[in-house]
Amino acid sequence: MINLGIVSTGWISDSFAEACVRTGMYRIAAVCSRQVEQAETFGKKYGATLFFNDIHTLAACDGVDAVYVASPNALHYGHCMAALGAGKHVIVEKPAFSNIGEAREAFTLAREKGVLLLEAIRSLHEANHGAVKAAVAKIGPLCGANLSFMKRSPRYDLVLAGEAPAIFTLEYSGGALMDLGVYLIYDAVDWFGMPQSAAYYCHKAHTGADTGGVVLLRYADYNVVLNVSKICNSYMVNEIRSRDHFILLDAAHNMRSVRLLHNSGGEEELAQPPKDNWMDDEALCFARLIGGNGDGDSNGRYGDRDVDGGGQYEALERLSLDVHTLMTELRLGAGIIFPADEVHA
Repeated sequence: MINLGIVSTGWISDSFAEACVRTGMYRIAAVCSRQVEQAETFGKKYGATLFFNDIHTLAACDGVDAVYVASPNALHYGHCMAALGAGKHVIVEKPAFSNIGEAREAFTLAREKGVLLLEAIRSLHEANHGAVKAAVAKIGPLCGANLSFMKRSPRYDLVLAGEAPAIFTLEYSGGALMDLGVYLIYDAVDWFGMPQSAAYYCHKAHTGADTGGVVLLRYADYNVVLNVSKICNSYMVNEIRSRDHFILLDAAHNMRSVRLLHNSGGEEELAQPPKDNWMDDEALCFARLIGGNGDGDSNGRYGDRDVDGGGQYEALERLSLDVHTLMTELRLGAGIIFPADEVHA
């Protein structure tokens, strides 16, 4: 049983805690929030008995084996380093870090301490993400792909009113690319590999953070176009094209339909029904990894990304570093500079 400490008490922490409890492999042991009373209110419904308002105190607690970090983006690095430094496994919400410099330092510390650092990008662990990856490997040379994640944030009304909510600020490492684009970048890198070149053409709010735009990933023989926005909704078709086939997705996240169509006629539905809680699969994968089951995912979903014969965790680590390398390149190329960039290049 993994004794889990949770940092932050927002809705995402609630969803993850529920998923962890359902696996039967975690015990919610501790909660940390800015107000101890808030930590207690959140934690008692899961049976937690330890409550803190300081990450270092939580990290030093002997009754905690692993820490789930779901604080604002810009705080992830400090919270992760505190927990890793105390020898705790860490699961950190996407995007795990503000830039590749932070990511490299955190993964290095995890290795030094002999613990695991896992980025909670839930879509990566869903069966339908794996179904797409398997199909991509079978349909022959690719011709291109279009993926989209465009969802209007209710906080954008505050931006229009002249305010600066955290998710739309540079100070908190916010913006559309960090919040929604990270899902598409993970999809692209896991399905197609790292591109030869990349660029982000975006629009920005008065806060300096990006509200949305288009990412162009260039591969040797095809391009991948990613559309991202936090100021409007879209039901754009998501597709992956080869010479003889194409894969149609109802979404590039929370996938309910994955259709493989053949130019010669006919089609196959590859999707499995999603689970009620989209976080169940990642919670189970993380529990297996932390518990010492090196395969993590029984489907071997990331096997072709293993490094030097390494296992599941090494593959996930390499994927996270690749994604943060690309995210940092795209963001800096678009002139989006975070305060964190002045400290960690």
